[in-house]
Amino acid sequence: MNIDEHNEKAFEEILQLAKDNDIAAEDAELKYLDSEYPRFKDASDKKGGTSGFIKILSDEDGRIHWIIAKSYHEALGEVIWRSDGLHSLSTEQQEEKLDELKKLQSQRDEQLQLQLAENRLALGELLKTLTSASEQHPYLIKKQVSSHGILMRGNELVVPLREYEGDLITAQRIWPDGTKRFFKDCGKKGACYVIPGDNSTILIGEGFATIASCSEATGYTCIMAIDCGNLIEVAKSVRSKTNAPIVIVADNDKYKEKNAGVEAAKKAAKLVSGAIFIPEFQDETTEPTDANDLALLEGTTELKRQLEPVITHARMGIPKGYFFANGWLCQKRETEKGEYVAQISSALYPVASSRDKFNEEWGLVLKFADLDQHEHVFALPRSALVKDPSAVLEPLASRGLQYDPTESKALIGFISTVQPIGRARSVSQTGWYGDVFVLPDEAIGASSETVIYQSMSGAPAGYEQSGTLAEWQQEISSHCVGNSRLILMVAAAFAGPLLELDQSLESGGFHIRSESSRGKTTALRLCKSVWGSADKLVTWRATSNGLEGVAFAHNDSVLVIDELGQMADDNPTEAAATVYMVANGSSKQRANRSGGAAKLRTWRLIFVSAGEVSLSNLMRQGGRQVRAGQEVRFIDIPADAGKGLGLFEELHGYPDAASFAEVLNTNSKTYYGTAARAFLAQVASDKVGFAHKLKVLMAEFLRLVPEGADGQIKRSANRFALVAAAGELASDVTGWPEGESLRGVKVCFDAWLAERGEGSHESSQAIEAVKGQLLKWGESRFGQNPNGPTWGIKTDQDFWVYPESFKTDLCHGLDHRNVAKVLHEKGYLPSSAAVNKRIQGEKTRRVYPISGSILGSSEPEPEPVYDEVPYTV
Repeated sequence: MNIDEHNEKAFEEILQLAKDNDIAAEDAELKYLDSEYPRFKDASDKKGGTSGFIKILSDEDGRIHWIIAKSYHEALGEVIWRSDGLHSLSTEQQEEKLDELKKLQSQRDEQLQLQLAENRLALGELLKTLTSASEQHPYLIKKQVSSHGILMRGNELVVPLREYEGDLITAQRIWPDGTKRFFKDCGKKGACYVIPGDNSTILIGEGFATIASCSEATGYTCIMAIDCGNLIEVAKSVRSKTNAPIVIVADNDKYKEKNAGVEAAKKAAKLVSGAIFIPEFQDETTEPTDANDLALLEGTTELKRQLEPVITHARMGIPKGYFFANGWLCQKRETEKGEYVAQISSALYPVASSRDKFNEEWGLVLKFADLDQHEHVFALPRSALVKDPSAVLEPLASRGLQYDPTESKALIGFISTVQPIGRARSVSQTGWYGDVFVLPDEAIGASSETVIYQSMSGAPAGYEQSGTLAEWQQEISSHCVGNSRLILMVAAAFAGPLLELDQSLESGGFHIRSESSRGKTTALRLCKSVWGSADKLVTWRATSNGLEGVAFAHNDSVLVIDELGQMADDNPTEAAATVYMVANGSSKQRANRSGGAAKLRTWRLIFVSAGEVSLSNLMRQGGRQVRAGQEVRFIDIPADAGKGLGLFEELHGYPDAASFAEVLNTNSKTYYGTAARAFLAQVASDKVGFAHKLKVLMAEFLRLVPEGADGQIKRSANRFALVAAAGELASDVTGWPEGESLRGVKVCFDAWLAERGEGSHESSQAIEAVKGQLLKWGESRFGQNPNGPTWGIKTDQDFWVYPESFKTDLCHGLDHRNVAKVLHEKGYLPSSAAVNKRIQGEKTRRVYPISGSILGSSEPEPEPVYDEVPYTV
């Protein structure tokens, strides 16, 4: 036989050769599927698959000379068949002939591709002339689906089929009776039709009606793959271009000899790490198979119900062996005795992987229900997985997750390996993140991605909720009307989020001071109720490190702190530093584990405080003087409103201030946390609009400030203006009358200004420092027989102070030159420098002759009693 003779039994011989070499199964047959090569069942295909295939080389006349049979299961090997003519040649001649045949095959492939391109180009021109399909087409009416953008030619529906996100390949024609044909000689491998939707999840099915029903049931992007033979190609193409979860919607061909639909769907799902959906039917008398059949028989709602858990599972990226059943997370395990199922924990659903704005600090967003069926959504930092198991288990258990302690290793294994498709942006601090305000349990505002609070230290306290907004308005905010200090405190609670709207605004706070119980703590509790529970207030007695963490957790909100006086008693030096730290908005600089500088924690907030001592007294007890910037950030307001009712001016029908305060205290512990969220929703929906209104309202308040006021007064007035404007902007939430916040805050501003004076801080501070020292030590440090070190001589009307005592004792840390200048300007010294005075019985000495009239100026603040006399030799 020469090389040109055709061997008609070539296919039979190659298949038998494959069987003889355990490549093909004994019952294998060659099948001409919609693939490049004839396929067959290989020796490892236990469920009727077609993993085996053959490749052919033939001459110009189509006579076969070389065939190779192999399988996608490469371990089975391969066999080669040669024609008798090819066998008759020498080895060298065979190689030359094979090269010739391969070149010929390559030319054929090129010609085929050119012909396909021409046919597809012509088809594309034809499609341009077609109109949109009518929703009244008999096929669409029969299938009860919309047209979803397909075309129509005469009475035929035309479905354009393209590569996924690529060029046109072919088109399917659908007759009114459901008959389907393709346009000739265009091919169809990898062709699909996309019904666009929410592309966070993608569903792939066979026919148009199937994916149309899925689209209408779910709203997700749905893709038609034509048939089960093309399902794998389309799924692979989709996966190459997206990481979105994929659900393969199977045609359940169980009424046929071979369930090709389910088998192909399973293979496709495995290849793309997707999930598979197989519809289930209550009535199978009509032998239904696909998702459209389910929608027709039992409704789109039922189709959606069956699809949802499969889609959810696909989005979770559940590791192999784990699954959910009857409200539990379970795991399949195999032992020598067989397979069994272990219950690990109550159902713990992975929602998304989280990461911060730098794509660091990755975490896992988990959702589960506690025993009361209250749903928890919790972001667990993945860094917890490298710590002790308790770092993972404790926060879950504390939120109500049930788990078998003997299965804790399996639970942590699940959390460590699960890879949900969803993404969330994690934030480790409450406050604004773009247009979203992040709270420990929710993010308020619109965002292109999910934003969630995530922290190793857990959710901070202070953001709880109880009661309704209407109850809070009736039982708390309505009682503030007519009470300036209450208006100030509650309005301040709304000011924190507004700092974001104007970057020139500074953090800072207000301190309500009185020497006795006059309702100070009541006012603080009302302020706290805007954001959360007022049952327990943070106190200044906490360590500076503790308050640093609390301040960080109240970023862009309000920090309420009580008992300033107690901290002053415990450690006045630390107290002064802590007050400055809170107002300054930055933590202490520390070293990290490697010895470098740790990242500073910063915050931006409004704080309110109460206590028996002022900031100036506190700072002096700590050995410091109040600087002008500190005074501006810590505004000291007298608690007494001057109506004989302590802090109150209006009792709203209650018999006395004590009864009124008791009711307010009780109400603040019952109704809380709703007002801030309502206000945040308003601001987040229109930050630009609120920024404009804030500017206008602040300007309205600042017009009330005395003309020519000192610069420090104007800076302080700016914070009063911020709070007044915040109260007005929150009037829809508080229910206050228009202008009530402006009025109440102005009363507090006037009280602060009257007590402070309209001069500069430095001038007031200089006079108060000297006056305080003279009042305290005037009798014991001056005269002929002083009780302790001598500061100078006291005449009938004046204090003649020695220069060294003036610098070290009277000025007490202040610049003595500036103090002397101020005293001279105010008329308490004849000159800003020491002068010569003759002292009886002594020679002339240089002294500062301070007029005794200084003691009659405005009453000084009560000064602390030092344990030791502040005297420097």
